[in-house]
Amino acid sequence: LGFAWWDTREAPWAHISSYYNSDSTPAPTPTPRTDLIVYFNEKSDFLTGDRSAHFVGFRLDYPQAWTMKWGTRTQDKNNFIEVEHPRTVNGSSETTEQFNGGSFHAPPNQTAVSALALIGPMIGPQLEPGMKKGFPNLRRTSQGATTINGYSAYEYSAEGSKKDKSGKDATMWVRFILVAPPTGPDGVLITILSSSYEPEMHSAGDVGVNGDTGALLKSFVFR
Repeated sequence: LGFAWWDTREAPWAHISSYYNSDSTPAPTPTPRTDLIVYFNEKSDFLTGDRSAHFVGFRLDYPQAWTMKWGTRTQDKNNFIEVEHPRTVNGSSETTEQFNGGSFHAPPNQTAVSALALIGPMIGPQLEPGMKKGFPNLRRTSQGATTINGYSAYEYSAEGSKKDKSGKDATMWVRFILVAPPTGPDGVLITILSSSYEPEMHSAGDVGVNGDTGALLKSFVFR
């Protein structure tokens, strides 16, 4: 899958804001997680192809319980990284969450930031057909401009369902996010897949906000 100007490939570990309840009592500060592995993509790992021509440096932290599938020159030709969360569900191994980091690039004479308004609305029409092969009842839940850790971004979220290996239905959520660095023509396409197998996931609004996918996305930073 790809657009004319972008390719589907994917700081501090978290940004914690203070907040107050109605009686102005400070809320407890969340305890930093100690089960996260730091990932840096290095240009020397991607010597050919689009990942080299449109390399974008970033870092993120992923949980130790997750499995790194892609992240070196010898593996996936599109993504800089793919990590997934395997679980045993109804006696079978299932991938219940996944996080990919690839790249997109702006048209000539534009920056990634300025190109978001053009490229962003194309996410749904370009990616829905492929996603519906796995989730036939996929439907869009939200789409539009946003910010990710202070960076300009555009996102598309959808909900669907699938049967696990035992034949039981599970709700699936997907979130595609184009994240643009402050300068330059190349940005990062983040794809997050989650499911109702995860106890923190109840709606599309939880993806990249709560649980492991929240820790992953909150740790993302350009470098």
